[in-house]
Amino acid sequence: LKEHWLELILSGRKVLEIRGANRVPGAYFLGCKQVINGVATHLIHGRAITLPAERIPSLERFAALLPLHHCESEDLPYANTWALPLRDVRRIDPPIPYAHHRGSIGWCRFEPVAGEEARTRRAALGDEAAGF
Repeated sequence: LKEHWLELILSGRKVLEIRGANRVPGAYFLGCKQVINGVATHLIHGRAITLPAERIPSLERFAALLPLHHCESEDLPYANTWALPLRDVRRIDPPIPYAHHRGSIGWCRFEPVAGEEARTRRAALGDEAAGF
C-alpha cells in the first residue's frame, strides 16, 4: 500500500479497499515501503480482516462508495473493479520489517526479515502475529 492509503485505513476513515481482482476473504497484513535514513524498508503497520468483495459494475456505484474508499477517479480504476470491505483493522506498533521480493506487486506473501531485531519485534506481538 502507499503510505497515504495505509494511514487512512489504520485511522478507520477508509473501510473499502479498491482492487482490480477479487480476493479470498480473511486476515491480511497491511504494509508499505518507507525510506528510513536513506534506505528503503518494507514494514507491516497493521492487519485487517477482509469480507467478501463486491464487484463494482459502474462509475455510478463507484462514486456512491466514495466516502468509504476515498479513491477519486473520473473512470473505474480497473476493467474489473472490486471493493473489499475491511474490518477489525489493528495497528501493529512497532512495525515489523518484512522481505518484499522483486516483482511482487500489490498483494505479497508475508515473510519476516531475519535477524535479532525482527525476532524481538515479532516476539513483542505475542498472539497478535499468530495465524497471519
